[in-house]
Amino acid sequence: MGHETVVMLLLETGRVDVDSRDSTGSTPLSWAAEYGYETVVEQLLETGQVDMNSRGSNGGRTPLSRAAGNGCDTIVKLLVKTGKADVDSKDSDGRTPLSWAAENGYDTVVEILLETGQVDVDSKDSRDTTPRNGHEAVAKLLLQTGQVEVDSKDLKGRTPLFQAVINGHETVKDLLLMTSRSLEQVHRLLASTLPLHYRGSLHNSNAFNIFVVQCQEVMLCDFNK
Repeated sequence: MGHETVVMLLLETGRVDVDSRDSTGSTPLSWAAEYGYETVVEQLLETGQVDMNSRGSNGGRTPLSRAAGNGCDTIVKLLVKTGKADVDSKDSDGRTPLSWAAENGYDTVVEILLETGQVDVDSKDSRDTTPRNGHEAVAKLLLQTGQVEVDSKDLKGRTPLFQAVINGHETVKDLLLMTSRSLEQVHRLLASTLPLHYRGSLHNSNAFNIFVVQCQEVMLCDFNK
């Protein structure tokens, strides 16, 4: 329960600071957005007195980031619709609302954010990690934008393709391979996918050998079309 009636009574007094911060630097809007209290979010927005981009001192996340990370798609829509929310804001770790939604597999939220046309699909956080995870629907949405650098590396030299292979995300791996439409691109992916310190341990493994064969199959398919 978001205690909508209580919120309404408090707001009607005209004597409450609707944008007050608690010990974590979070506002009422931040908490309502994070926990999915749609009606309370609407009530707070209607006051016109809330900071849409307020950041908590613990992580520096905005209300939109917190809603996106928890898959509260209706609230994400409400916040985006105001036109005042920074849809590509970065928190203390350099992560955006898109990054949080993608990691947790909230494809509806990812789609809403992409539709704004205001997000950097390949934005990197403090670890040089781009929005990614093993969620097929999310991967499709991101790749369809044509803005994803499929062989980008994080600080440990890991690419999205490497992460998909090592974590057994077969469908995502196939999607990443199929975005490489030329022999040169697939060769580059194969060469850059494995960080140096992983190659020795994986080179003789069945998973890696299967991966190499699949890369070769993709190359042949591309050139036989």
